[in-house]
Amino acid sequence: MRHPNLVILLLSALCFAACSGNVDKNKNQVSLSFWGITVQGESQDEVIRNLIEQTDEFDYYDDDRTEIWRLMFCGVPCGLNLDSLQTNGVTNITNITLITSHQSKADFEAIKSGISKRLGNPDIEDYEGGTDEIEGRFYGRCAWYRDERNATLRSINGDKGGLVVFFEYNNDHIR
Repeated sequence: MRHPNLVILLLSALCFAACSGNVDKNKNQVSLSFWGITVQGESQDEVIRNLIEQTDEFDYYDDDRTEIWRLMFCGVPCGLNLDSLQTNGVTNITNITLITSHQSKADFEAIKSGISKRLGNPDIEDYEGGTDEIEGRFYGRCAWYRDERNATLRSINGDKGGLVVFFEYNNDHIR
């Protein structure tokens, strides 16, 4: 063999190319989860049904089983907004937003407690006007910052009021 270094270089290049190809394939097969439940499926309805049927915090609103736009979260009725991404025919839920017109201290505490059971104590707790209701409404904000997913619970300041919960992935590789 005249050029043993050339042969070693070519073999190294082939190995590198083969390994990098496998990394790209695995990147597209990322399994996203929310509280241990896979948030990937054929449709948004399938993913939400999995969350409802496999967690204690989520529940059906009335008998809605398809086209789920409302649900119960920690015992509080909420409207549901989802951000999703289609990758290779698979729906990936990237953000979940829940909104309710309820704004009592009991509702705020129920949602906070449900999230805290899964994520631990909030990283930020801020209560406007203290920890009591003001004219039947509770004003506060809690935020949980975790490696995979952030969560924010806050009151809506406005004429009608309410509460909103945001769950959002921190992973840039899903986009």
